[in-house]
Amino acid sequence: LYDKLVHFFKEEFQTLTGLSHPNLAKAYGFGFWREHFYYTAEFVDGVPIAEYLVGKEPSAMLPIFIQALEGLDFIHKSGLIHLDIKSENVLVQNADGKPVVKIIDFGLATTPSDYGGEFLGSIPYIAPEVALGIKGQVDRISDLFSFGVLMYFCLTGKTFYMASTV
Repeated sequence: LYDKLVHFFKEEFQTLTGLSHPNLAKAYGFGFWREHFYYTAEFVDGVPIAEYLVGKEPSAMLPIFIQALEGLDFIHKSGLIHLDIKSENVLVQNADGKPVVKIIDFGLATTPSDYGGEFLGSIPYIAPEVALGIKGQVDRISDLFSFGVLMYFCLTGKTFYMASTV
């Protein structure tokens, strides 16, 4: 089990180090201390996107959504899918008086071809094809579904539940 965990965190670190975009958290290093492993990443002093957008008008939300989508687009153009897009993984921090979105937590990120059919992600944000573990259908659209659910929550304050099968 320990070797699997080390492999998992090494892969997450390698995924992060290969991605450089202003709307993604940066990775700095990976190592071991005694029997423990760690990786260091950019500290994002922000709040979850839904918390940041509470009470804002939709027109004020749009630039924040665009930043998040630019980061997500970069992830997808890099050949990866995040698989855990939710408010807690899309943070908004203040940088020189301006809000900056940072996508974090690439622990579930994979390529569409490496997706193994597992139930991955966070309810209620998970796309139906991921919830059902349908190999060959999980791709960038799965992340966009999750982001759409996140936008719905930010706009309405209500959780969207999907009650259908693929």
